[in-house]
Amino acid sequence: RTFVPDSFLELSGWFLLSKLLLSVGKTILKRKLVSYLALIGFLGKYGIIELILVDGVEF
Repeated sequence: RTFVPDSFLELSGWFLLSKLLLSVGKTILKRKLVSYLALIGFLGKYGIIELILVDGVEF
């Protein structure tokens, strides 16, 4: 059997994983983007999004 370094296996594994996640993410984004934008707009109206952003910056 041929010897393959661990780093190469790790690298190809990460590459395949990222490709898979990217394709899944794209599919989800297409479906969810509109609802996310609507949610952000809704929260923005009541100033809740600002609180969330400020909390995120603190951490």
